[in-house]
Amino acid sequence: LADRALPYSGENPSDQPLGGALVMWGMALVSPHSGGDLTAQQWIFGLWALIAMALIATAVLALVAMQPHRPWQAAHLAVSPVIAVLALVSVDLCAVVLVIWALWAWHRQHPVVCGLSLGVAFLFRPYPLVFVLALVLLAWRGQRTHQGMQVLVAAAVGAMGIYLPLLLIVGDPILTAPRRWLSSAPATALCPSSRASTSWP
Repeated sequence: LADRALPYSGENPSDQPLGGALVMWGMALVSPHSGGDLTAQQWIFGLWALIAMALIATAVLALVAMQPHRPWQAAHLAVSPVIAVLALVSVDLCAVVLVIWALWAWHRQHPVVCGLSLGVAFLFRPYPLVFVLALVLLAWRGQRTHQGMQVLVAAAVGAMGIYLPLLLIVGDPILTAPRRWLSSAPATALCPSSRASTSWP
């Protein structure tokens, strides 16, 4: 974040999953301040707070759209105490919202959009693969195999469409980054561990 370097490049390569690393890199590019001082860290913190609010708002709207007769169910996300504790110390909220968008797309009969969202969500954490498998099985059971295959292929395209270009640009460090992240302690894995943000202000 301090160097505004592409994830997994530079003197201090990111050890975050690719999705989270790209989000943090994007915030560093947009921020008017760079470096490791307090002002730069406050800008990153403030930008993420705004993005997190927008993500939660769109996710709540998607949940209400899927259950228009029971809109109060969206309160499980909108007023979740977990958000207040964790939303500002991790970009994993992106994966959660992408999964919700994917379920909304499936609900609206858009399997390709659903798969693309799940594929991008996989770049943040592996658990969206469970949703891919569940939707494929659901489609197979409902004799909608074609839609299930669309989800599966679109998820692969969504993930690889981001991963492969970065692999060509960055090279080997992008292959070793997931192993570094998995070997790190769970407490430190939640927060960016670059030189500019050893802790969020």
